Amino acid sequence: MKISEIAKRVDFASVLKRSDLVKPALDILELAIREGDIDRFLQHDGNLNKYSRTGMIGLLRLRIKNLTAHGREFYGFDEALAAVSRLDDTEQISWTGIQTSTQLLMLLFVESSCNVVGCMSLKSE
Repeated sequence: MKISEIAKRVDFASVLKRSDLVKPALDILELAIREGDIDRFLQHDGNLNKYSRTGMIGLLRLRIKNLTAHGREFYGFDEALAAVSRLDDTEQISWTGIQTSTQLLMLLFVESSCNVVGCMSLKSE
């Protein structure tokens, strides 16, 4: 997925209003919007990594396991895993990480629609 496509199709202010995404991660998204981190990201030229539904499920499970084992503070991963698990097997998911002043914000997008299916945050060490 091209970053320019996300810039055209995703309304990040609307994502903030969603009740299916976790509040702590949405707070970091709001911070990223306010501090210009999202705008800086959208100005980049390039593509996001994409995964099959099965590949993203495996990646999320591995991240959850490792973050938990290391006692890291993170939000939204379990909810993202559940959302990706509900997708059709043919869907592909793209992801990005955006560093904010306090945390790493990660967003998952359904390749076919640009819908945000995951909003996760990881406290910086």
